[in-house]
Amino acid sequence: MQQLVLYCEAFPSVTGWSMARLLSLLTDNDGYLFHPEPYSGSTTKLPQTGLGQGPDVVLGLMNKVHAREGNHVVMDYLFTSIPLLNELSKEGIAGTGTIRENRLEHSPLPPKKSMKKASRGTFEYACSEDLVIVKWNDNTAVSVATNKVKASSCVMAESLFLNIELGFVQKNGGGPCFHGGIGAAPVNGWRLYRALGHDISLLQFTRECSQEILGKFGIPSIGHGRSLVLQKNAFNQQRYDRKDHWLYKSDKQFGRCKNCGRRSIYRCEKCQVPLHPECHKTYHIVS
Repeated sequence: MQQLVLYCEAFPSVTGWSMARLLSLLTDNDGYLFHPEPYSGSTTKLPQTGLGQGPDVVLGLMNKVHAREGNHVVMDYLFTSIPLLNELSKEGIAGTGTIRENRLEHSPLPPKKSMKKASRGTFEYACSEDLVIVKWNDNTAVSVATNKVKASSCVMAESLFLNIELGFVQKNGGGPCFHGGIGAAPVNGWRLYRALGHDISLLQFTRECSQEILGKFGIPSIGHGRSLVLQKNAFNQQRYDRKDHWLYKSDKQFGRCKNCGRRSIYRCEKCQVPLHPECHKTYHIVS
């Protein structure tokens, strides 16, 4: 995966499906984005497979790119389930993904609490005719399930590696959808540009695209704003003028005192900075 393809720092909570705006991404192993699917509540167009919302997203994205026998799908634990892997096996498609503890469906593997007590690197596995589940202890217990257990399950001659992940979680506004699209577009363009025989790095390609766009559509600066030096000098003149620097108790959160760095609920009314009563005089006198 390329770094510019969206990365999720934290997965949604149990109520995340109804509260958050989600973006599922379908990419290949080089980071080429095939299809993004924003989650928009009850109006989201998902196939109703009866396997749950996560599998519905996976199968819906695969339909978008006409996935076929020999493809390999990799998912994170928000989507992976045993019924989904069984469904993929029926279609001759390999699937691999981390899986949540409550979706292991009474597998003979030790529970998560027991694995966390084991030494780091300890692993256990269970397998059936077309399914393997591996659990190991790293920083915490992690489980991975896959149906790619036979050579015939993935025809390498026509293999397509697909990666389905959660792009981001955002509770307010659609700004990340816009910024995420801008971040993903250069990766796709770069892959196509290299396919035409141009040997260029992603960084250089992004730089040249940015320069071209700014040259065509950029608006020249009208003029320089007020310099930071002038702003700082003006603030210092106010700070040391010894006039009306009254302390008051703020109704906001604690701030860091500008003199000693410790937390204080008091602020200077004129300078609008956090201060302790005992630091008030020192802060307003030129040292």
